[in-house]
Amino acid sequence: LGCNALAIRCEAPDTDEASDQAAVEIKDVMPAVERLELNLLIAPHDGLTCRTDRLTDLLKRIGGFRIGSLPDFGHAAESGDLVEALRKLASELFRGVK
Repeated sequence: LGCNALAIRCEAPDTDEASDQAAVEIKDVMPAVERLELNLLIAPHDGLTCRTDRLTDLLKRIGGFRIGSLPDFGHAAESGDLVEALRKLASELFRGVK
């Protein structure tokens, strides 16, 4: 039906241990996602992925071409500066991309 992506939320506490576990578990499902030619998008959520730096760190640790973020305008607005929150997410993701 033209769907090319799945969006998920990581409902985990903002700890290094939770980040490690989330990265391992998501990496484990990525081969199945890739076989289906889908992209997996992680939406910001309370806890582990609430802060932009933690979300981008998780994405980088998972790695690959089929993993990304699903910007949430409501979440960005709650930060107090919608534009800055979205800019920061984009700049963190594209840092080092040439």
